[in-house]
Amino acid sequence: MIHEPVTETIGGYRFTVSFADREKPALMPDTIGHGGMIIHVGPEEYLVAGQGITVSVQPVGDGPPLAGIDNAAEG
Repeated sequence: MIHEPVTETIGGYRFTVSFADREKPALMPDTIGHGGMIIHVGPEEYLVAGQGITVSVQPVGDGPPLAGIDNAAEG
């Protein structure tokens, strides 16, 4: 099981994925069934899908120091 956040650079952005529940943190969270994927579909365009994860993003390199989410759907 993964308990520590995972960080990967995809395109020009650094994504950090946490598998723990930020609302009810536990020392050893039950992360079975938690997971997701990040798909780079175009310049500055990504699709993120998953369950039981929290994703944060920040740009790397030159350019504006902030990144945001244009559209989100939860279901």
